Amino acid sequence: MKRILVIDESEVVRETLALILGRDFVVSKQPLGAQGFSFADLRERFDLLILGLSPHYGAEAASLLRFVAQIPLAALFLVDSRTTARLIEHETRISCLPKPFNPYELKERVGQLLARRAIAPGGDRVPARAEPRDSSPYIEFPFLTRAAAILVRRLAQAPFSTLIFGEIGCGQHQVLSGILGIQKTCGWRVIINAAEISQEYLAQKALELECPPPYSAATALVVENLDRSSSAGQDLLLRFLEEVEQKSLPVRYLATANADLLQQVYEGRFAESLYYRMATLTLKLTPLRERRHEIPLIADWFARRYAKSIGLSEPVLSADAHQRLSNYLWFGNLSELETVIARTLTWHAKPRIEAADLVFDFGEIAGTPEPSEGADAGLSEQAAGMGLSTPGARAADARRSANGSLNGRGKSIDLHTVIHEIAHELKNPMVTIKTFAQLLAERYQDEHFRYRFREVVSGDIERMDELLEMMIEFADF
Repeated sequence: MKRILVIDESEVVRETLALILGRDFVVSKQPLGAQGFSFADLRERFDLLILGLSPHYGAEAASLLRFVAQIPLAALFLVDSRTTARLIEHETRISCLPKPFNPYELKERVGQLLARRAIAPGGDRVPARAEPRDSSPYIEFPFLTRAAAILVRRLAQAPFSTLIFGEIGCGQHQVLSGILGIQKTCGWRVIINAAEISQEYLAQKALELECPPPYSAATALVVENLDRSSSAGQDLLLRFLEEVEQKSLPVRYLATANADLLQQVYEGRFAESLYYRMATLTLKLTPLRERRHEIPLIADWFARRYAKSIGLSEPVLSADAHQRLSNYLWFGNLSELETVIARTLTWHAKPRIEAADLVFDFGEIAGTPEPSEGADAGLSEQAAGMGLSTPGARAADARRSANGSLNGRGKSIDLHTVIHEIAHELKNPMVTIKTFAQLLAERYQDEHFRYRFREVVSGDIERMDELLEMMIEFADF
């Protein structure tokens, strides 16, 4: 039977874990603290260490982290911070479980860790390296432009600090993961969210940098949302990087931003010394509105990936669907397009997607999915007897109306379809106008934005006016 050592400052936690795991494993318990725990306690052979990390034991936690990185033992950390859990969870023999947790989560995580461990021929336990996720599609065309796809592979092989930036939703995180996936030297990554920087936060990151796993030749220090760092946060981060360099740790800097930081340097809103330390190499990601001719290719690429994950055959987007996607401004860029495709496939789950099927906002969805043709056939007689119509019957009514089959007053009997289409045609320009209005205060100084605002909003207002005129004519018909 496998042996588990539980170390936590709380007796309640130790006893609870022993009760939960005691039926399937031999569980030993030790308190966490200078008086209660010694590394000599690990001379026994254990298969898994469950270690509770508390903010009150910062110094001791550092020693424990360094020790766990060197021992041939799987480890499960019980942490109070979900951010810490997300950072460490990707390792094969080390995982995290944020408090509070439930017994099912605990058993699942313990089972995963024990199943991952590799046993060497001599019986010596050695840590097994995690297989990286395949992020390579995100550094290829069509997710990136052809030029960016070529450049990103060159950047991945260089040892210099790299800044990946662009507008929100341009794929900064995916590209960064792709770079780390093909970079052979950096097996351990420490992630800093620049929006959360404080002295305590950076002290925790310093501990993570100092205790990488044994298989890691170098460490990637990833700074996310660098544009969201405050002036005080920039100063703290700069001093932190200086201390890292003084220790001669094998670290490569990678950073992401949703703004042009060099422009902010010129405007005095970002520290020049920090910028040049983090941006020896730069990769600017092109916004989707400047890739309009590639939008159909990108949409098809997303559709294939999501169809496979939800068990659909390869979907086909019609020419009208491509046209509607190409004519949208995509303020959320690739992330927004990806979301629209995922919503559409999830909701409709059919092999061919038309323009009317595209779900730009879940608020557009009302009621339940329409029944299939077979279901319509079974409901038609019953619906007719109740004075109602099925979706299939409404579609047939619409076709008869197009051929001149009208009721006594000359109006189409398929008012449901007419109203739905009118609402959809009004909602699209209203969403565009609303989005522009929300961005106006932030981007008013952008001449290109003002031009696009005038051009797009004017066109949408004319479109809505024409539609309303048509409705008035229809009502008078």
